[in-house]
Amino acid sequence: MLTDSYIKSLKTSDKKRHADLYGLVLELRPSRKKLNKVFIFRFQWNKKPQTITIGKYPSILLAEARAIALAYRELVDKEIDPRSKDTEAEQTKITFRVVADL
Repeated sequence: MLTDSYIKSLKTSDKKRHADLYGLVLELRPSRKKLNKVFIFRFQWNKKPQTITIGKYPSILLAEARAIALAYRELVDKEIDPRSKDTEAEQTKITFRVVADL
């Protein structure tokens, strides 16, 4: 399980992926200037491995990444593809078109 102090101490020579809860993984992506630490959500869909990039650390904190991963995990458990745009939040979103149609 990841902690903030552990994430801060990671170096380029460490292994590439570090697993946490609910399919959350911290991936190390070295670049020329610095080491990028990116949260991704890993899951299986139709028996194939899939990933969703959540965001870079520290822009996205560990607690936020865990909450997002948990929400994605709940969608997968309900057999809803978390990559699809037809989630309940998108369906209930009020847009200009919805207001204009009233």
